[in-house]
Amino acid sequence: MSERTYPYDGWVLLPSFKLKKVTFVKNYGSWSGDHGDITDAGKYYMLSAIHATRSDAITAGHNQLNLQKVRLDKQLAVMQKRRAELVKAEA
Repeated sequence: MSERTYPYDGWVLLPSFKLKKVTFVKNYGSWSGDHGDITDAGKYYMLSAIHATRSDAITAGHNQLNLQKVRLDKQLAVMQKRRAELVKAEA
């Protein structure tokens, strides 16, 4: 997506994991690089959050949820270990 022509339609995933089709009207960049694009409503999105198709956005959502699950599984393992230490200390 480095060479983009405006306006163009893209798909984004909202924090609620709802899909939204938006129209991007211009680049959001600075001297330090290309940071993303700005919608016709004035909201900007990072390039990593913009998807060309609806199915790409859905796949990205599944990937985000899988990463969250891995982090939560690690946290759960730590909590179980700490609980075991407390039970051991009680005995």
